[in-house]
Amino acid sequence: MYIIMIDISFLENLRREAYVEAAENYLSSSNVIGIFGEDLPLDILYAYDLLPVPCEGTDSAIFKFGDMENVCDVIKSSVIYLKTDKCPILFSCSMYLIENTCTHFFNKLKENTDKKVLLYKNKSELEKAIQEVYGKKFDNLKYLKAKEILDYIESVLKKIDEYSDLSAEEAFLLRYYTPYILDLERRKEYFDDICKTIKFKSEKNTVKKIFALCPRGSYKTILKEVKKEADINPKKNRVIRLCRGWNNADYGYKYCPYKYNMNVMYQED
Repeated sequence: MYIIMIDISFLENLRREAYVEAAENYLSSSNVIGIFGEDLPLDILYAYDLLPVPCEGTDSAIFKFGDMENVCDVIKSSVIYLKTDKCPILFSCSMYLIENTCTHFFNKLKENTDKKVLLYKNKSELEKAIQEVYGKKFDNLKYLKAKEILDYIESVLKKIDEYSDLSAEEAFLLRYYTPYILDLERRKEYFDDICKTIKFKSEKNTVKKIFALCPRGSYKTILKEVKKEADINPKKNRVIRLCRGWNNADYGYKYCPYKYNMNVMYQED
């Protein structure tokens, strides 16, 4: 029988906790920056004393407050939250930084806000935008510290994938929900603690990756399907990991311009 090694409810609540922290920082120092995507220089953002927070909407509960035609659930959720001011994270951001993959998300966000929305292409353009919006200066010590912590966390996540029996849900939440722990030192402490809880093995896992387009809002549905397959065809030392992917993903949303195999919809919560 599989024993849950981490507190799933704690991880699921991190986004709600980030609502409060983002709002507090908006009121005190206005240093919150919304991010979309994974290929972004987070260490540079921390070097400017900013708090990067994933800004996409992650549920369909907001759909009753608005509608958009011919867009994916990710864009629909994000823009309705943005326009209705019902998401403290989106509201608290002074600027949004978008990974240079989904220009559709970038364009729709830009069309619906007066705030700065930047499609990340290079460091110099980003730093210029940060200085214009936030008026902050680069701090090399903060940069080095952020890089050290982020590299450490990534190494722990890799070790978890390769040498632990964590479930696909646990591993997904660790990777995609701990970024809502905005304070990096606190995030590092959390990973220090779970390393003491997780039982690591000596034998390396075979990692089967399932790719989905922007899975934060659909991971429960996807993992339910994945678990069915895993239960039917169990394999020793094989773990399944749900990852974000773009072209030819296993799961995606209607109206997404990227190719994918199976359609999925946003969850209520």
